[in-house]
Amino acid sequence: MTNIVFLFSLPRSGSRVLCDLAGTNPEVIVVFEALHPELLEEENNLFGFILKNSKNPSDVVKNIYRSEIFFDYINYLKEKYPNKSVIIDIKVSSFHHVNGAFFSPISPPKLITLVEEWNSQIIYLKRPILSRLYFSNKLAAYRGKWHFIEGEKDPAAESFF
Repeated sequence: MTNIVFLFSLPRSGSRVLCDLAGTNPEVIVVFEALHPELLEEENNLFGFILKNSKNPSDVVKNIYRSEIFFDYINYLKEKYPNKSVIIDIKVSSFHHVNGAFFSPISPPKLITLVEEWNSQIIYLKRPILSRLYFSNKLAAYRGKWHFIEGEKDPAAESFF
């Protein structure tokens, strides 16, 4: 049976490192930034899934708000990766892609409601020290690169502080 785990994370919280680490396990499939609209070509991206399964490209915008589409997407991942754990990485800042135009500030985000209906596990990852978040963002902007591959040298990190 496929185990679906949702990783909700704040930007610069270490989700990429966690996903990379989890992805080293052959029993784990990681869907990185599943709700990122600029990653249509990435395998398993929700927007790409809708685009591939619709007759009209404008259906992406129309259908992203429909609950059935989200459930079809989850079922697609379960069928594609039987007997695996699938971690779906979703940035909290991407929730608006599923909420639609009308959203009450006192209601939970629609994505949370859908995940609760699915009865999945949730990991919430945040960076607790705001100063670290601030400096991490500044350093990434300064060097113009957000992620480094293991062994890759970051000369900007030494001169930044």
